[in-house]
This record gives sequence, C-alpha cells and structure tokens, in this order.
Amino acid sequence: MGLSLGLRKLLFVSAVLCVSASSATAATKHVQVGEIFFKDIESNTINPAITTINVGDTVEWDWIGGTTGGTHSTTSGSCPGGICSPDGIWGSPVQFEGSFSYTFNTAGTFTYYCIPHGSEMTGTVIVTSDFTVSISDPTGGNVGGPIFPSQETMFDGNVVATSGFNNPISLSCQPGATALPSPCSPSPASAPPGFSFTITAGANTPGHYSFAAQGTGGGLTHSFPNLNFDVVDFGIAAPSPSSVTAFSQPASTSTSSSTTVTLTAVGSLPDLVTLACEPNTLPGGSMGGASCNFAPPGPYSPTASVPITVSVSIINVPAATPAQDYNVLLDAFSDTNAGGVTKTQPLTLQVVQFAAFTPGTITIGAGNISNAATTHFTGSANFTGSVALACTAGLPPGGACSFSPAIVSSLPSSPSVTASVPFNTPVQSPTLTVTATGNSGGTSAMQTQSLTLNVPAPDFSLGTPSPATVNMVNNSFSQPVTVLLTPTNLAGTVTPSCGSLPTGVSCIFSPPTFVNVKGQPTSFGVIFAANGATASSYAGITINADVTINGTPISHNVALTQLNITTPGTSTTITSSLAAVNSVTNAALINVGDPNLTVTASVDNSGSTYSAAVWQVNFTNPVILVASSNPNCSQLLPTAISCNLGDILVSTGNHYSFKVLPLFARSVVITSVVTSPTVGSINLTGNSATAPTVQLRPRPLTRKGLVPKMP
Repeated sequence: MGLSLGLRKLLFVSAVLCVSASSATAATKHVQVGEIFFKDIESNTINPAITTINVGDTVEWDWIGGTTGGTHSTTSGSCPGGICSPDGIWGSPVQFEGSFSYTFNTAGTFTYYCIPHGSEMTGTVIVTSDFTVSISDPTGGNVGGPIFPSQETMFDGNVVATSGFNNPISLSCQPGATALPSPCSPSPASAPPGFSFTITAGANTPGHYSFAAQGTGGGLTHSFPNLNFDVVDFGIAAPSPSSVTAFSQPASTSTSSSTTVTLTAVGSLPDLVTLACEPNTLPGGSMGGASCNFAPPGPYSPTASVPITVSVSIINVPAATPAQDYNVLLDAFSDTNAGGVTKTQPLTLQVVQFAAFTPGTITIGAGNISNAATTHFTGSANFTGSVALACTAGLPPGGACSFSPAIVSSLPSSPSVTASVPFNTPVQSPTLTVTATGNSGGTSAMQTQSLTLNVPAPDFSLGTPSPATVNMVNNSFSQPVTVLLTPTNLAGTVTPSCGSLPTGVSCIFSPPTFVNVKGQPTSFGVIFAANGATASSYAGITINADVTINGTPISHNVALTQLNITTPGTSTTITSSLAAVNSVTNAALINVGDPNLTVTASVDNSGSTYSAAVWQVNFTNPVILVASSNPNCSQLLPTAISCNLGDILVSTGNHYSFKVLPLFARSVVITSVVTSPTVGSINLTGNSATAPTVQLRPRPLTRKGLVPKMP
C-alpha cells in the first residue's frame, strides 16, 4: 500500500532540506515536449523518455510549441493498464508552449504522463543517490600560513552520502592551478561514505601550491578545488672566511677576528630570523664561557631580493683557554605556525698562543750599540701568523732597538735584539719594555718582556803609544808616534797635548789641533821636536787627551816608555817650502774625491848631506794617498802621510811630490816637516812648511743625458 500524498510531500521536502546542505553542484537535464511525445535530450529516448539524474538535479520540460506541437502537460503519476492517474508530486498546466521545471531532492524512480494523451505520451525520471566532498580549511590547512620545506600542513575534510549512497569512496589529490605538491596524502585513502579525512601536504621546493581533493565511488566523482598553501624558506651561507682566530691570553678574555654570513629568503617569511652560536661548542661551554657577537644585532628579516650580511665574532674567550681549534656551530632559526626550523653552519675558532722570553740585560758597547741578546719564541701548533718585535718604552731619548729579524714568520724562533743610544747619553740603566705583537688569522695580541739596558758613562781610553820608545837626535823631528783612542758612549772633539816635556822639546799632532771622535776608535799621531834640548834619556813624558761631555771634563793620558835624545854627528841647514794645487787646473781649488790634489815640497840643503831624510806631511782633514803617485810614500793615518826621501845632498831646488784624494770637507790645511834620524838641523824652523789653504767643494753629480758642470 502506497504512502499518502501528504506524507510523500513531507518526506520530499525533508530530503530537499537535508541534501541541499551538502550536495554537489546541481545539474539540469532537458526533456523535449512535442506532438504526442516526451523526448530525453541526453539519452534520446521517447515515450517513455528515460532521464537519469542525481539527487538535487532539475528536469526541465521544453514545449516545441507552434502548430505542430499541440497541447500537453507533464504530470507525475502512472498508467497501469493504460489508465493514468496523478500522484501529486508535480504537475504542469496543459499548454502548447513554454517550459516547466522540477527539482528532485530524493532518490527514486518517478513516472509521468501527458493528461491530454495519457499512456500514449509518458516518461520516467530515475534519481540516483550521491555523496559530497568538503574541506573546512582550504587556505593554508590547519597551519593557516606558510610552511618550510621540512614541514607539512593538514587539510580537514568530510565525505557525506546522500539518498542512501553506500559505495566506498576513494580519495586522491589532483593538480589544480599548480603542479601537485609532494607529499599529498589523504587519510584514510578509502572508506564507506559518511567519514572525516585529512590530507597531509608539503613540498621541498618553495612556492605557491594549489590542488584539489577528489573523491570517486559508485561511478561518481566529486572534487573540492582550490586547496592552497605556500612554502617559504630561509638560508644561511657558509661563513667567509670559514674560520676566526682568537689569542689565548694568560689573565684576560679575548675577542676573535670576524667573519661574515649571509642570510637569504625565498618567499615571504612569517617570522624573523635569529642567529646564535651553540654554547656547548664554544670555549667554556654554557658555564659563562665565550659567546658570539653579531653586527648588526638581530633579529633579521631577509627577503628574496634583499639578503642580509652579518658580521660574526667570538667575544669573551676565557683567559688561559687551551690553544686548539674549536668546531663552533652557528645556528639560524625561524618559525612558522607549524614550528621552528634551525639551519646550521660550522665555524672554526682557532685559539692560538705564543710565548716570548727575553734575556735580562744588555750593555752599550762600541759604536754605542749594545751586545746582542737572543730572544726565544714558541707558539701553538695552529699559530700560522707572525710576531713583530719592538721596544715600546724605557729607551733613553734618541735610543732605538734593533731586532733580527724584526718580524718572525714561523715559530719557534730565536731572533736577536740590540739597542743603541746617541753618543754622550748620560750613564743610566733603564728598563726597556720589549713588546711582541702576534698576528694570526686577522687578529693580534701583545706580550711584554723587560730588558735592562746598561748605558755606561761617556768615556774613552788611550792605547800604548806606537812606538813606546822614541829615539832621535837633537835639532830634529822624531818619527811619528801613533796613539789609538777608543771611545765608550762618546762623540766629540778631543784635544791632544803632551805633558812633562823637557826643555827644548815640543809636540806636533796629526790632526794638528783636535781629534774628531765620532763614537768609533780612531788614531792620532805625535811628532816630537827637539830644538836645543839637552841630550839625555827622558821617562815620564805623557801624551794627554781632554774632552768635556755634558759639562763634565774627561781626561786621560798615556806615557812614553822612553824619549832618547842624542847629539847629532853632523848638522846642516835645510830650507823647505810646501805647495798644494789641483794638478789639472793649477789652482788651490779641487772637488771632493778628485785624485789630483798634488802636494809638492821644495827642499834646499846648504850644509852637509842630510842622510835618510823623511818627509812627514799632516792634513787637517782626512785624505787618501794616491799610491801610484809616489811609491816612496805611505799613509800612516787618515791625516798623515810619510815619504822616504833618501839622502839629500848639498843642493837647491830638490822637489818631492805625491797626490791625494780629499774627502768631504770645506777646506784642508797641509803642513810638513823634513827630518833625519842622524843629522841635526842648524835652523830647525826651515825644516817646517805650510801650504796655502786648499778649498774643497762637493763633486758635481752626473745625470743621464746631462753634461756635468761645476757648481
């Protein structure tokens, strides 16, 4: 027995309300109404017209109209035995044109007929059951924002059956506006209708992803499109350089050199990026040890078009940290709603060390340069730099330290150190600060050591006269006596003199008035003149030297062993003169360094033979003998030349000469004496001569392409 019309209508309305809340997009199927026929357009069936639809779809009947169409109706009902009766579900007016629509919201088989034509004009609507697929969070999934490549988001969905649909539904991901993400995994992948599901999605490649969730079952396929999410990423480049260096200080913390890292981004990051060094990889660990310093300080917001470069150094490296390499881990962190992600780069911290030892004392010696002391340097195995040495405090004014080498490029090493001070520095023993600056890996550290410098008082000493015993005849000049003057921390003009001379004896010095001491040992010469002295042997004659330094007079002397003066066997009268000219220009003007200054003596003898005569020539400034100019001459001192003349017979106009090369000076004065070891001179004054002063000028320079000219 069938349901009443009212109950069927109530059930129908309820089904419509239920399905409409979750159905898929409805369709409209068309049936043509013509001269005694219903024709389904899709299936091309006629009387009955068979129309198959889903719950929620609509059937529209379209009248052909015109003179050939006739008048018809579409009336729900059946025609058993050719007798038609309506069931009240739908019914259109009897008309010859227009259309009529009806939406089927419940499954089942519905028959209909045309009132004017009855069972001759019929149709059937078959309404099948269905299901729907829905997603509650299609934008971003349960994360609700972008994710990183290592993360996933989850979309929540439901499969709802309508009109008793009970076939299993298989779920899958389908490409949408972009390529399909991977992973993209529904769970469960298949189940009877009426279940909840999730889709887990992610991607290794940053970008925007859009896809569809598709359900298939019972010959039906439904999709939920436009499931969207974004994958973003950030990166930290390897540090450049890959290592930093810090010195291990014995009593204080230290800071390393710096490196740089670059932060990058792909897509729009939802949060900032922070940087940190993992404490357990740093010297001292997490117990108040070293830390990383970043400039500029974070956090950071890199973008795809604007990366951020950050300088990294390690600060507060604890005192006495063992010298070795530390493998520091540098972390970059950022997060999304799905959680945080850390990217790590290794950074090598080279803690290096060097040690220095300097001996305790050095003393100023010859040339105002100290003796050499040896310093000793050692370093850790990872020390790859250099150590520079310098005296940074304690030196007297004008003092300096010299190291060999001044920069040590490999350890261990033992460079030497000397110190120098200006001549005439007052006596003192300052403590010098020797600073060793180590440089390795772009950073530096200093160590200091103490070094005592002994500066003796300015002084000099005189060597034993050579010869120490002088033999000569009265009324003559002795052979030259040389004395070595050795200064200590002294430079100046030392004035020589003779002491305890007997009557009739005098001294002639070379240089004639003072000895210019420049901190180096130098010799001066003495010639004794006996003119009317008493023939005897004399002891206790001294050669003196005096100088005043820093207001303090300094005097020393040395004694001859013996001065023996005898009476000459014969005597004669000698007359001499002296000339010095430029042999090229015949003028008393010559360039410094010109080997053409010719010194000429003219000697007359009016008595008896002057046996084994010697010509002693003194200069006020140093010269160099041109040896080839006279093989009988030799250079005794820079300011003294001696020539053996042999026997000078009674005669006039005897000429003797040699050439010298003058050294740098403004002028030079030349004096000479002629003497004999056995023959006295009746007038000893005639044995001495002085040449006119010779003017000296600097030697003109020659430049390429220019003709040298005298200034």
